[in-house]
Amino acid sequence: GSATPGAGETIEWYANATGPVTATAPTGTNYGTYTAYAEARNTTTGCTSATRTLVTVKIIKASSSTVVTVADVTFDGNAHGGSAAVTGVGGLSQELTVTYTGVAPTVYGPSTTAPANAGTYNASASFAGDNNHNGSNDNKNFIIAPAAATISIAGGTWTYDADPHGASITTAKGVIGDGEDLSGSVDLGDTFSDFPGGTAHWTFSNPNYVAQSGDVTISINKADALVNVVGGTWTYDALAHGASGTATGVASVDLSAGLNFGTAYTNYSGGTAHWTFTGGTNYLDESGDVTITINKASSSTVVTVADVTFDGN
Repeated sequence: GSATPGAGETIEWYANATGPVTATAPTGTNYGTYTAYAEARNTTTGCTSATRTLVTVKIIKASSSTVVTVADVTFDGNAHGGSAAVTGVGGLSQELTVTYTGVAPTVYGPSTTAPANAGTYNASASFAGDNNHNGSNDNKNFIIAPAAATISIAGGTWTYDADPHGASITTAKGVIGDGEDLSGSVDLGDTFSDFPGGTAHWTFSNPNYVAQSGDVTISINKADALVNVVGGTWTYDALAHGASGTATGVASVDLSAGLNFGTAYTNYSGGTAHWTFTGGTNYLDESGDVTITINKASSSTVVTVADVTFDGN
């Protein structure tokens, strides 16, 4: 602080309104109130002012500036956050602790540990202030974007075996290290047991990766049934004779109801029976020929006579 003397005067500084304790003109660097009393003295006569004047210097706190710095990234399994610093006049410059909170629908924190999972986050920091500076704060949002996983799904071709068949995972890995296993995030869709199969719609869903989906073909071919049809040889007996046999499928299931044995024969010499097997949904149709042989039967000739007495007849 200062005081302006009149002509032929000088200013002397005192600590109190009265008394001999001298002081210096009030001055300061840091926040606070500084005071001293000014007394004018005539340099010729030595006379002083009747009263001393209180001179006050007040230094108020300066403002501070807090800045949070963040950047959007793509998920890589590592924690990603930001930084914060406060600056101000008089050489104020220091790093600040950053607090992280999830931005809906992301749920996280508040925590001073930087997040690693994909989502939207808010980074905030505050400076409480010090002896010479007022407090300040800042906050910014940033995104950890989902990464692209490597997903490869295959269909396939099977021959009917009564078991369900579906899509399979060729590759399902992420971006962490050499690629973490993401098989548990894959839904392979429908399975098929019967001919002709169908389309399996698969999906991949993981909060840290971009969703994927697709379709693959599941082909179920008809199986060959085990068909055994035989002809035969008979001696003529006035009855019809034809082919016979069995048809067996997967797991020994009886398919004989699908057999048609063709023509049966009664008379010599028989003939050829053309048989067919209708496989239905899951088995191939089959057909063939077998011989039905009817041999002639033997006959019996009998002569019947009786002794008599001559009677002219």
